[in-house]
Amino acid sequence: MSRVVRFLALSAFAAFGVITITPSADAAPKCKARISAKGTGQGILGAGTMNAKVAAIEAFEGNAAKTYGRPYGKFDNAKGAKFDCRSGTLKATCVVTARPCK
Repeated sequence: MSRVVRFLALSAFAAFGVITITPSADAAPKCKARISAKGTGQGILGAGTMNAKVAAIEAFEGNAAKTYGRPYGKFDNAKGAKFDCRSGTLKATCVVTARPCK
């Protein structure tokens, strides 16, 4: 069967509702309200900021799990993450805000 004939057949089935493709409700991430967490780190040449970001992420995961339950405590699933970092001579501070999702 040629590609055109297959395409037309699939189009006809879809038009008459023979083929229904609906996204699963479980497939969509379930996100909660935006929360923030703060972390500090020490180091030079950007290491302080990197350490502060890691500390902020760890604090975010803890806050999210405590507030919304363990399934929401994974930063990799969070949506819309934004970092605000400030660095001094040897110390940096970062605040991360994001929507925890499971």
